[in-house]
Amino acid sequence: MYSSAISKNSLFGPLGPTGPIGRTGATGATGTTGATGNTGPYGKYVISAIGVTTGIILTFSDGTTSGVTANLKGVTGYGNTETPESVGEGISIVGSSSEGQLNIKGISAIGSLAITVDDSNLKIDTIYKTTVGNLYSLGLSADTLMYLKGSNLASSTRVKLDGTGNMNFQNQFFLNDSAYIKQVGPVKKNQYVGITGALENFTIGTTGGIYIDLENGGLYLVKTPIGIAGFTGSFRRNEILNATLIIESDEIWKFPENVYFSENENYFTCGKSIVNIFTFDAGNNWYATVSQRGLDVEFLNACKSSFGKGSCCYTKYPENTKNCVEYVTKDECQLLSGEFTALSSCSQTCAQGGICCSNGQCLADVDVEECTFFGGRFYSTINCSSSYPNNPAGPNYGYPIEAGRLCFDACETEKLACCKDGNCIGDDLSRIQCELILGGKSFTGGDCSTINCCENNIGTGACCVCNNSAGKSVECKDDLTKSQCTKYAKSINPAYTGIFMGEGERCENLNCDCSCANIPPEDPNVPCCKTDGSCVDVPRSQCISLGGIPGQAGDVCSDT
Repeated sequence: MYSSAISKNSLFGPLGPTGPIGRTGATGATGTTGATGNTGPYGKYVISAIGVTTGIILTFSDGTTSGVTANLKGVTGYGNTETPESVGEGISIVGSSSEGQLNIKGISAIGSLAITVDDSNLKIDTIYKTTVGNLYSLGLSADTLMYLKGSNLASSTRVKLDGTGNMNFQNQFFLNDSAYIKQVGPVKKNQYVGITGALENFTIGTTGGIYIDLENGGLYLVKTPIGIAGFTGSFRRNEILNATLIIESDEIWKFPENVYFSENENYFTCGKSIVNIFTFDAGNNWYATVSQRGLDVEFLNACKSSFGKGSCCYTKYPENTKNCVEYVTKDECQLLSGEFTALSSCSQTCAQGGICCSNGQCLADVDVEECTFFGGRFYSTINCSSSYPNNPAGPNYGYPIEAGRLCFDACETEKLACCKDGNCIGDDLSRIQCELILGGKSFTGGDCSTINCCENNIGTGACCVCNNSAGKSVECKDDLTKSQCTKYAKSINPAYTGIFMGEGERCENLNCDCSCANIPPEDPNVPCCKTDGSCVDVPRSQCISLGGIPGQAGDVCSDT
């Protein structure tokens, strides 16, 4: 039996041709970014260019060179031939000029003065704070140059101005009867006078020599006989003060022990001697130069050769004892068969009891004369065993100090320098000699010719901490050495600068803003990432000039 209904099973005929492609659907979401590949090598690039007469030579990073040949030149320049003119009143600061170049006269300040610039004004200021001053009426004279007699006291010189810029020195610098010279003496031995030489109306007297007052003058006629115990006045550390002494003869029965002459120059003659003395440590030590001897002697052969008065060390027989006599001439000492030292006391030349340092050895029971004869250095009132540490087999510079030797041994190769008050007082002193006996500071690695004792000063004073970029003071701190001042400023901020204002200076007297005004900003070392991937520690400005990327001040390459 058959049915005509369609079967439920599908029947497929042959496939027809493919139809056209439809529209592209919407883009899906972006997937995760893959890892960055390795940086490729740097290409060759130009590192320098040098101009030559025929063109330019280029040097590349791989060391090769190439050239460009051409006739290269710029536009012809123009030379300014105008004459510069200084406007306004006062002294011109314009110097020479030629072919467009103008030279300006410079101005600088040292010591207690400072130069600052404010807009178009140039200011001369002081590092000290402003104070109300007074006038020294006894020393004032009309139409003369003024000066500061003290920090708050003004006086005037004898230099007159006539209103047209001419100066009249009033003959004060000529050595004759009308010259303006301060006279001192004469003072006989054991004569009772004022401590500065006054013969009457004095409250404090002395018979042991006078103190020459250097407060109100610079030129002194010293009448003899005289005994000079020292010099007095308002002296400051780190400021040089000098005076000239015209000493009438060699009749000097006392002379200061802290005055130092060049070797074999500590003597005067029967004629006038001109002596210049100066100090830079507030009068603790004076340094003398004899510029002339035997002035005003009509017949030079009549002036008996003399080394002035001094001390004489001699041996008294038959007792065979050491003796010393002062205020004698060299001839008088020779009659005693003694050792004469000009302008020195017995305590300096004939001290009994002490030690002699010679060739690294400490010798006891040796007198000054014997020690000096063998080229040693004599120290009175101490001994080799108990006064100071002494390890005879130790080095010149012991660390700790007790491990070193007392007497300097010249055979050691390590160089030393002994600094005191900013000066090198010897490079043949052990650390014990320098620091414990003489009160200095011993440094290794050099001698007096190479160690900068000013930079290694151990004296304390005021320290101005400066913010260089702002040109202002951050603070002032007392009682620091120069090196401590630098370290203290850096401990606050590596970009700050510490200015040591001098030994003995106090913050209460100083104007640190004035001292900090013109300090340029520092260029500290920073880690610098160079274009070749390496890192070097160089100043920030140098890093930028190399095309590198500078890091932070205070960091180093090992930290980056």
